[in-house]
Amino acid sequence: MSINALPAGREMPFVHRHQENDEIYFVIQGQGQFQAGAEVFDVSEGFFIRLSPEVPRVWRNNSDEPLYYLVIQYRADSCVTGTIQDGEILNDYPIAWKAGPAHDASHGS
Repeated sequence: MSINALPAGREMPFVHRHQENDEIYFVIQGQGQFQAGAEVFDVSEGFFIRLSPEVPRVWRNNSDEPLYYLVIQYRADSCVTGTIQDGEILNDYPIAWKAGPAHDASHGS
């Protein structure tokens, strides 16, 4: 996982793809364009895309402000179940903010 900044008016210097890893791109702030295969997307804050390893990809910042984005890379097909099936409810686990003011982390205690 990495957080990246692409300066205004710049673009990635190469198109790339992967042999084994999927990637998720999430735009944190800014605007630009993202090419995935033959498709071009105008991107801005909140845009995200998941790409399979074989999909060629490149992006650019065609705005006057920096483009900040998060990239998460993981082995393709490594998620075999969703989060609901993997989760476990812990009914008896103490919740800090329900324990009273002495244990409330937001008050520095």
